[in-house]
Amino acid sequence: MKLIHMKRIAYALILLAFVACGAQAYVINFDMPTELNMGDALVLEGTSTIPAGNSLEIVLFTQDMQKNEVGRYPFTIQSGGVWSVEIPTSRLDAGKYRLEIVDRNNIGLGSSSTSFKLFNVVDRKSEIVISSPLIQEYNGVLNVAGQSTTRGSSGIQIRVDDEYGGTVSPAEWIGTDKDGYFSKDVPITKPGIYNVAFLDQKGLIRYQEFESRVKAAQTAAPTTAPTAKPTTATPKTINSQTFSSAGSPACFEISTKPGMLTVSTSNNCDWIVEYRDDEGKYGKVNDRTGDGEEKFSIPVTGGIVYVKVYPADSTDSGYATIFVDGATMVTVNNNAGQLVDSVKPAESQQSGSIMPIAMLSAFVALGIAMFIRRR
Repeated sequence: MKLIHMKRIAYALILLAFVACGAQAYVINFDMPTELNMGDALVLEGTSTIPAGNSLEIVLFTQDMQKNEVGRYPFTIQSGGVWSVEIPTSRLDAGKYRLEIVDRNNIGLGSSSTSFKLFNVVDRKSEIVISSPLIQEYNGVLNVAGQSTTRGSSGIQIRVDDEYGGTVSPAEWIGTDKDGYFSKDVPITKPGIYNVAFLDQKGLIRYQEFESRVKAAQTAAPTTAPTAKPTTATPKTINSQTFSSAGSPACFEISTKPGMLTVSTSNNCDWIVEYRDDEGKYGKVNDRTGDGEEKFSIPVTGGIVYVKVYPADSTDSGYATIFVDGATMVTVNNNAGQLVDSVKPAESQQSGSIMPIAMLSAFVALGIAMFIRRR
């Protein structure tokens, strides 16, 4: 009787082992590139032996000391064990990340499963410098112009989408000159927001948002002479944008109109603005602490003003946009920074020399006093 009881226990243990092994027999796998360009789409596709209808979760972490969780993305196994999930990357900073599959319903994954992947997000925005205005008057085309800083005359691809994600102009290669400069008028049928993607053989380089606006209707001239002197019309605002860091400031050239010139910056960083007016005089603005618009207004005679914009924090960087009133044109000019620096006043050395001289005088006086005392 005791032997029969022991056999029953043994059979139960064997059955439990088979059940446990079966529960751990499911396999799931996926593959992905080890490097991803910032803003590029990340769609994971994988296979599994898990029955269709079961759901799992993939978790995105930063691959750093803290391993911060960025987001969780559920997915469901389809017929044949295939599955896919899209991971948003538009707001990811450059750096290292980790994807982990989580068995949230305790399906049981075998040891041959791919449980995690490491990848790196690369920032390539500085490879494309935009020179065409980000806000343009609607005339049936969207002008996309700028410079590729890495490809020379090899050309680039551009794709234009509307604000709802619909394709306005499919990806096409456009030519660049030997210095990487390009310009393309893309036909559009209505004003609105347009997103331009710049690509090459490695994938996405960067996105840029443009806006096409309808020109404001002009007010009809009065039929009778006005009794008061009309006010001066509001100057038209134009803008330009480029990448800026402490080691590589954003540099602009402004062709002015006689009168007052007003220049303001975007408020996405604590910017420092240095400029050289059209008479060769130097100026500097850093009135705001933290992220805020920097602004200055100066009288001009219709000459060229050069502007340099860079972050106050040497570890910071970003895209600097300047908005200009009282000018006919504003463009990116990488030589503008040197022209600004050429009129920058030399730093005074007096404050650094007063203290050593004072200390030396004190020591001399002390030595004389001790000499007299000894005598």
